[in-house]
Amino acid sequence: MNVTIVGAGKFGTALGKILTDNGHTVSYFDAKDSSTTLEQATEQAEALIIAIPSAEVPGFAATLPDRLRKLPVILATKGLLSLEPFADFAKFSVLSGPSFADDLLAGAVSSLVATDEIARELLANEQVTIELTDDALGVILCGSLKNVYAIGAGALPQADNTVAAYIERAHLEMRQYLQDHGARPDTADLACGIGDLILSCTSEQSRNFRCGQILASAGQIAEVLDKLGTVEGLATVRQVDHTDYPLIQEVYELVGAQ
Repeated sequence: MNVTIVGAGKFGTALGKILTDNGHTVSYFDAKDSSTTLEQATEQAEALIIAIPSAEVPGFAATLPDRLRKLPVILATKGLLSLEPFADFAKFSVLSGPSFADDLLAGAVSSLVATDEIARELLANEQVTIELTDDALGVILCGSLKNVYAIGAGALPQADNTVAAYIERAHLEMRQYLQDHGARPDTADLACGIGDLILSCTSEQSRNFRCGQILASAGQIAEVLDKLGTVEGLATVRQVDHTDYPLIQEVYELVGAQ
């Protein structure tokens, strides 16, 4: 199949490698690269994977031509809190889960969650296992909330017992958040929930985790952005409901104090 990946960053290219390994033809569109237009990059496209920063997704989705809205479109970006930008897409689905780009590129065995069979057909192989669910809202909420919790985890004293207790509390709070906002709480029990939560809350490969470390050591948001670039959890915690969720509230206060 001919697949166009929107976003040629690390994660987009990691997905591109898996697609190529699986025998698919891959093209990339990157808005920062003026040498190729979206029309050129999608001329032969039979499916589209979106792997750009979450802040760019609504604007991109709003301007996507009708011919591309009719294709299978897979969102591989974490950080959104609503499916609204894709309300009129014909074959929209979500892909998420514990998946650092460098590990994917290195061939690490990984487990992901998707909301349509097309993602499994394109990406599943001996390296990548893909579990299916029809709870698209729950999957995107898990992918966003785990970024917030990872900031909180990075700010903790790094005793193993403390981190384990935090992850357990975060998982329960994530389940409650999903239930309160129209998703299925058991989606938090899938790889896109608890799996991604464990990964993001325990590894310095996570920008969100490192963000928490910097803020806890009296660092400033400017320092975070200078050292790490885009940190999805910083935007999410300012948009997400927080007053009824103690761990999210703690991160909101940590970030708001900067």
